[in-house]
Amino acid sequence: MSTPWFHLLDPFSRKPLHFTPLGDTPGFGSWADEEATHRWPMALGISFLRADRVALAEAVVELLRADKPVEAVGRLLQDTDDFAPRIPELGACEDLAARLLAPDDELSAREMMEALQFGPVADYFALRGSAPTFFSGLGLLKLGAWADRPLVEVGCGAGHFLHWLQTRGVEAVGTDSVFSKLCLAHRFLQVPADHLLCAVAGKEAPLPLVCAGPVSIFCHDAFYFFEDKSRCLEDFRRLAGAKGSILVGHAHLATADHGKVSGFPLPREEYAQLAAAGAHWFDDAALVAVGAGTGPLDREIPPSAEALSFLEGTLAEDGTDWWSGADQLLHAPMGLTWSPAEGRTQMDWPSEGFAREYRSADYLVSASNPFEHLPARGNPDPAMLHPGLAIPTRFQALGIQPLRWGIIGGGWIATDYFAPAFAYTPQAKLVGLADLHPERREAQAAVHGLRTFADWREMLAACPLDAVYIATPNDAHAEIFEGAAAAGLQVLCEKPLATNQPDLERMRHCSRQAPDFFQTAYDQRYHPAHLQLARRIAEGALGTVTQIRVHYACWVDGDWRKAEATENWRIDRLRAGGGAGFDLLPHCLDLVSVLVADSIVEAHLSYQSKVHDYAVTQTIDDGALLTLKTRSSILASIHVGYHCPEDQPRRRLEIMGTRGRVEALDTMGQDPGGELVWQLPTGITREKFPPGAEAGPFVRQLDAVSRMWLRGDEPPFSFERDLALAELLIRCDAQARANPVPTHQPA
Repeated sequence: MSTPWFHLLDPFSRKPLHFTPLGDTPGFGSWADEEATHRWPMALGISFLRADRVALAEAVVELLRADKPVEAVGRLLQDTDDFAPRIPELGACEDLAARLLAPDDELSAREMMEALQFGPVADYFALRGSAPTFFSGLGLLKLGAWADRPLVEVGCGAGHFLHWLQTRGVEAVGTDSVFSKLCLAHRFLQVPADHLLCAVAGKEAPLPLVCAGPVSIFCHDAFYFFEDKSRCLEDFRRLAGAKGSILVGHAHLATADHGKVSGFPLPREEYAQLAAAGAHWFDDAALVAVGAGTGPLDREIPPSAEALSFLEGTLAEDGTDWWSGADQLLHAPMGLTWSPAEGRTQMDWPSEGFAREYRSADYLVSASNPFEHLPARGNPDPAMLHPGLAIPTRFQALGIQPLRWGIIGGGWIATDYFAPAFAYTPQAKLVGLADLHPERREAQAAVHGLRTFADWREMLAACPLDAVYIATPNDAHAEIFEGAAAAGLQVLCEKPLATNQPDLERMRHCSRQAPDFFQTAYDQRYHPAHLQLARRIAEGALGTVTQIRVHYACWVDGDWRKAEATENWRIDRLRAGGGAGFDLLPHCLDLVSVLVADSIVEAHLSYQSKVHDYAVTQTIDDGALLTLKTRSSILASIHVGYHCPEDQPRRRLEIMGTRGRVEALDTMGQDPGGELVWQLPTGITREKFPPGAEAGPFVRQLDAVSRMWLRGDEPPFSFERDLALAELLIRCDAQARANPVPTHQPA
């Protein structure tokens, strides 16, 4: 492990080390100086030179000599720092080591940290890239790091800063006292293993490396953990050289309450006594704005400051073109709760400590419309950040292992709406598609880089999946649902779940084993306008709701095709179960129930076969009217049809109450946008909703369902409720067909 600018030394003799490979696996071996007084292991490409762990180092080298890499890595993973609340079991560490050595094991960072019993530190590392302390570190680097000068980060943890620097062309090496944290940095943030060193600072032996030329030494959110800070700074100055720089960030002040955080914080005056004369001092909180690119630097350190930063050396040039602090931002996959009382979106924090840390972060801005900005890949304007978290794209690998999805049925809804939603949902990854049509498989493989299959059974057997989206013709839902449930997968099934009672009972039987694993693809639940409607109705904006009217229609003639490869199975009674009724009514039924948080106790359905040829030749309905009564005596009427011209108003929802009415225009359907028109005693107001794809109901649905399943949350809408709605429609369909109205020959 050496480069033109740094070399490893024996921690005690301070002589250069020489490497000897051990075993057949690359990245395993031992280091020793010319006298071989001590031997130090390298495992997984990471060198272990902790001067306070000589016995452990010798034991690991012996295991490597005996060709036992799993046991060797397990021993290193079990080792931790002096502040760790618990030590993981050796057996669990060896199991984890075996997975780290397996080339195809899809180990997630969360799994690894849980196995090693990181506790709250796991939350910290998972969200590190969006913490105020991370942005303050970026601010310090912007002021004190140089593009053409290498950098040593002391206490690098899981490697977030190292990754950031290396992607911007800065040569950087990281040291940390905990081997497992360096493994996280290498595996999940792609920090090269030969730029990671397990060594301890602030002890009797200096850090076991030497640097050539001026170097920047960066120690952020770690300096207060070192008891002998004077010894640390002496070592930092040795490494930096006479013309180098020392950047110490987020050093806890003893005058602030840091909760249960360990370490040895000092008052401001004692930090000042340690630093060199002429050091530059900063309020650490003020550096957040510099790192996020949202404000100027305020160097004044207020008495209430929680932490400070200081820089020994020359400030970097302002406006250097290598620096980009707040680009590639991505909103974090955390739960959001809209608070009408406070008029803002609140985060579902992993802990109260995180909540306290983020409350004072001035780069997190509020927005009056909580639906305007959703989780999205790309480079959003930092000034337009949602009141959530912003983290660089690459750091997602450390935060979560995305839910792996497969699509079964590649029709136009799946390919035009569901598959594209993955581009805006970081906690979901599309990995497979099963479809009978080769041209559709080829097209989707080219666009999304998927594995594709002609048979859904083959996909379930060969493709590593966590969840599937069933978007086949309705008659195939039950069989696929059973197969996916038997494979232990979570299932999002298109509506209607089933078109007959026997199929519905098959699905109900499957769901009883793991009810939280199943959801119906009622994407209208997630449209921002409908979420706003439900909130305001619950708050009493309309008074007592009395009536609901829905008009949801389109034009589907016998020759309708969305694309050349699209088949019009929706007018095939055997495959679809019916026409406009079975296709369009399920969304409306669900939406009525969701908006007023009420169950349906009465329903009556009438079919219409009036305009299209298939309405007569195949007795398929091209229109339907469903009338409903809820438990609280709200009356609703739902008109759906396949015979409304596309250039006419065809998506309208009206809700009336004792204080006013609201009309939702163009909110129903697959697309984002639309508006709410409120007529209340205070006047008429219009509320428009964002038209961008990231605000669409399919993105919202995929985002919400994936996060729910990843976190193991209880579904807001139980699958038993979805089954009951499907059963209601099947009953109404049977009643309508038992009392048919005459069909009318189209003119």
